[in-house]
Amino acid sequence: LVIDIKAGLQVLDGEKAVGYLRYRGGLSDVDRIKRQQKFLEALKHKLFSLGAIAKVPSLIAEIADCVDTNMTPGEMLSYARLAMKVEMPNVRMDVLPGDIRTIEDPGRPPLSYYVVREDECAELVDILIWGVDREANAEITVEVLNGTEVPGLAGFFAAELRRQGFDVVSVADADRHDLTVTEIIDRSRDDDKLRRLSQAVLRYMPLAELGRARAVRGRPEFTVIVGQDYAAYVESRGEESTGD
Repeated sequence: LVIDIKAGLQVLDGEKAVGYLRYRGGLSDVDRIKRQQKFLEALKHKLFSLGAIAKVPSLIAEIADCVDTNMTPGEMLSYARLAMKVEMPNVRMDVLPGDIRTIEDPGRPPLSYYVVREDECAELVDILIWGVDREANAEITVEVLNGTEVPGLAGFFAAELRRQGFDVVSVADADRHDLTVTEIIDRSRDDDKLRRLSQAVLRYMPLAELGRARAVRGRPEFTVIVGQDYAAYVESRGEESTGD
């Protein structure tokens, strides 16, 4: 693929834009990713600054005829309406950590691949998708109790909370072992801390219930009692819990 785009500010038509997005050069896939991000940044600015995104719903029928997609016009319209609610400063782009690998096959040109380092992706996903702030979470004390008969369930969730930066001070069995839905007990009276912990819990147990209790000297700010809903989640992922 050869492209010829002059230096400086340019207005690209569709064909030139696709060429720019597909072109590999310099660092190959890494450079292409950077170009694609620059293009998306410019597209985002164009759509939001000129109010063009507001015109998309009226153009859905024409757009559907011009693209090959498995989305229905109704689905496209719902995404367009969702995009209209997005605020530009809240849109962030990043690159999954990875390495360039080259596969050589005798008689053929070498093939270059960008291979993601999966073990390093979780932290970036936490930040971009879930808004995890480990530094802020470190100020939140939590105890995790097992409210089921599934051994090791509290320890399993405690490990996840620690991975997200929370200060898990104790892990033990609850007084009851027939809890259906996970419970969060709040002693902090701090809305921001409650929001952060609730977000971490609801990520895995969307039906978790909230209770409040008086602050007690020596007790953590929050208690999470994991129920059968978390046991079902762990089982669905094919994971095994470890000892509490």
